[in-house]
Amino acid sequence: MGNGVNWGAAFLVSGFFLSVVKAIGEAYTFWLFAAFCVIGLVWVIVAVPETRGRWLEEIEASWNEASPRRTLR
Repeated sequence: MGNGVNWGAAFLVSGFFLSVVKAIGEAYTFWLFAAFCVIGLVWVIVAVPETRGRWLEEIEASWNEASPRRTLR
């Protein structure tokens, strides 16, 4: 999943970069992408829990507690 997201993000950046440079200029384009990076960093700090020193089973149990499983009928 992570590899797919990385490829998708690279595709979007390479597809839009020249169009954005022509529209707003080089410096503003880099500032725009830097702002996206800062937004992503804030999201990771807020939404992704710390897993250092925890076993995989503990992490899985905490995710299962946070979102109860739905059963198919």
